[in-house]
Amino acid sequence: MAKHPRRGWRRLRIWTLTLALMTGGAGGWWAYQIHQLASPNHFRHVRAISRSENPAPSRKKDPLVEIVPVTALPGTLNIALIGSDARPGEHLSHSDTIVIVHADLNSHAYSMLSLPRDARIYFPGYGYTKLTTVQFINQSKYGVKQGIEKTMATLSDFTGIPIHFYAETSFSGLESMVNAVGGVTVNLPFPIKISHPLHKQMKGTVFAKGRHFLNGAQTIEVVRERDSVPGGDYGRQQIQQKVILGIARKALQRKQWDRVPALAQALPHFLIATNLSAQDIFSLALNVGKDFHPETQLHYYQIPSTNCFVYDDVLHQRNAELVLNRQKLREVVKESFNEPPARSDRPSSRPDAR
Repeated sequence: MAKHPRRGWRRLRIWTLTLALMTGGAGGWWAYQIHQLASPNHFRHVRAISRSENPAPSRKKDPLVEIVPVTALPGTLNIALIGSDARPGEHLSHSDTIVIVHADLNSHAYSMLSLPRDARIYFPGYGYTKLTTVQFINQSKYGVKQGIEKTMATLSDFTGIPIHFYAETSFSGLESMVNAVGGVTVNLPFPIKISHPLHKQMKGTVFAKGRHFLNGAQTIEVVRERDSVPGGDYGRQQIQQKVILGIARKALQRKQWDRVPALAQALPHFLIATNLSAQDIFSLALNVGKDFHPETQLHYYQIPSTNCFVYDDVLHQRNAELVLNRQKLREVVKESFNEPPARSDRPSSRPDAR
């Protein structure tokens, strides 16, 4: 007996409607997820890494910035970017680059603070030493992940900045990251001559002042150079800031957006340690990338210092260290790292970088 034609059409309509509802539901769910990731909602309840239980023993000798709450305002967060000197196969390393980024995803305002690796810092349980030494000792004692979190707690005590996230990479990790985005454009503030390269064939290579398109290997040599740049470590910090900005610009280009999920998934492979999930990275890319104008949104800071030959409690001998101007550090932190997102009353001028 043949099937009734109307009954067949009715079943087809039911299946079509069911499929449409399922597709629409999935689309709505996905749209909701994208909305959550592409708004400050994803970073509504971030918490700072626990601060040290043993801050500096004397506020008169090394005063701390005033204590701040450990919870961030919705849509605001602080990320510590650490570049270590670890070579391939090495697990223990020293901090070679230290940059703290404050991101206000509500007003799209960003601040970057560079700290010199040789800054004198109080290290709980040891005494006074260089900032670069803290990570090496913590990671040798506690392991890579717990060691970097211990270092973040000490860094938070030193600066007064609550640190919510961290990302540590090595020279090889940064090189791979730059190659993954297809190279970066960097505007060098002064000429650079490579003096002690990791890639031996680049020794003596000169990069003139101005814009350069760099591959991963060239980027590594540029950010490591210190001898030929004005200001030593302070000059190198300026180059590092330009490279970080170049990577951000390239990764957040509209034509790269279809690659954002893949880059977010791949980024942990370029890192030694991080507490950012792939979802966190994806959300940051969506939030920052939808309105990224660093010329007006990004403010960069360096803290002046005095070069002193002082006793290092870890080395048990006198050593050349940079004693930061703590008053200047307080001013920068109070103005750009610990205040509410509403900043209409803040003056447009910025303190000098140095």
